[in-house]
This record gives sequence, C-alpha cells and structure tokens, in this order.
Amino acid sequence: MKRIILTLTMALVATGALYSQNTGPSQSDVYYVKITDPVNDGFKAGPQCKISGEANIPSGYHLWVLCHRADFPKWWAQSYPKINQGAWHATVTVGENQDIGEDFEIIAIVVDNATDAQLKASYGQGIDLPDTNYSALRVVHKIK
Repeated sequence: MKRIILTLTMALVATGALYSQNTGPSQSDVYYVKITDPVNDGFKAGPQCKISGEANIPSGYHLWVLCHRADFPKWWAQSYPKINQGAWHATVTVGENQDIGEDFEIIAIVVDNATDAQLKASYGQGIDLPDTNYSALRVVHKIK
C-alpha cells in the first residue's frame, strides 16, 4: 500500500499536478521591450530621431532610452518614456554635426529603481551601459 501511495505521489509531482496552482503565465507575467519604429536598422536619421515601441515591464522598474555613436564606448541617457497601454514614444538626439555619416545605436532598456536614480543623476553625461534583463536595440545612420 505504501508503495502505491509513493508511486502515485511521485507521478503527481513529476507531472506538476501536486501543489501546482500555476495555470500558465498571464500576460502581465510576460515582460519585454521592443522598438517598433524605426522598423529596421539602417534608418537615415537627422539631428533627432523619433523612436517608438512596445513594452510590458515588471512593477517597480523603469524604461529608459539611451544612444551613442557605435564606435564610442559611452552612452547618453535620452529619456525615460512612460508606457501607455503597452506603447511608448521618445525623441533621441543623434550626435552632433561632426557625426554626420556615422552609425548610432539606440537602446531601450528596463532598469530597477536604483539604476533609474543613477541615470537621472548622470543625465547629459556619457555613462557605461547599465545592466538590464530586457532591452531592444536599433542602429540608425546620421545623414544630417
């Protein structure tokens, strides 16, 4: 009898039926950030570039958009757009006049409260790219 109960318990645990209350991930459990416009890398950008995307991020986290010339190691925080019904929009400054003809990387990242405070404090300064679990990158080419 003990063998039957043990076998049945092991089978239930193996299938996840015992003590499992998970009915699968809900939409709010699926976290992501993506850039939807510009649609592809290689977009020809002027001094500023409008960028938009979609995101679903954990509570207590923040979305930031950063930019840098692709051959420079430092990034510049551009904005921390608000997510409205899953959509976000930002305007990015793409370098200066001497950067015409260069590629720029624009990244949308999701950061915790501590990193959010650091980004706000370093706004306007070149920084190392913060650690993040969620990000989306787009490369644009500055033409004017």
